[in-house]
Amino acid sequence: MSDDKGRSHGWREMLVAAFDSFFLQPPSSTLEGIRRFAVVIALMMLSGGTYILAREPQFLYTLTGRPITEQSITQRMRSVGSKVEAAMEQWFYRNRPQGLMLIAWDELATLRGVWVKPESAFSDRIGVREIAAEIRDWAGPFIFGECVVEDYRDMPGSRIAACPILNEFDVWGYVAVVYSQRDMTDNRALTLLRHLARDITNQLY
Repeated sequence: MSDDKGRSHGWREMLVAAFDSFFLQPPSSTLEGIRRFAVVIALMMLSGGTYILAREPQFLYTLTGRPITEQSITQRMRSVGSKVEAAMEQWFYRNRPQGLMLIAWDELATLRGVWVKPESAFSDRIGVREIAAEIRDWAGPFIFGECVVEDYRDMPGSRIAACPILNEFDVWGYVAVVYSQRDMTDNRALTLLRHLARDITNQLY
């Protein structure tokens, strides 16, 4: 037992002696002074960086970028926007609905119309707007990857179907189609839209 204590005490003494000789004693040469200064700067940067990351872990993302699964639709569109827009365009002209849109849910209280067609009929869906009332009802099904369909209040006699864009991290938005039941049944709208939502999700994530 006494030997263990002696060894422990010896290590403490060695650590104190090393600290004293490196930080408290005057450097033996200019080169040694520069070396000590460099070590001090490195230790300050390391401790400062550790403190910042502990207080603001999001700061790391400014250096490394967020993982793809944690990026919003708006962010992902900067990388794969042309492919997504081409898929939306092709679906729109092949099926000819009254309207088609890709909506990003980047922030909790706002929505962003990323791709909307025709813009003249759905100008209120373009750009950033406060969260729509229907999202309060759609959020539950969206979390489970389910689509929704209901009457479209802004166009009497029309219906709207919406399917979420989601991955293992979050629900990032949705694709929605507005259509007349004279042209498309609810079942067909949902079937076609599910395929589009899956395609867009794969493009984005």
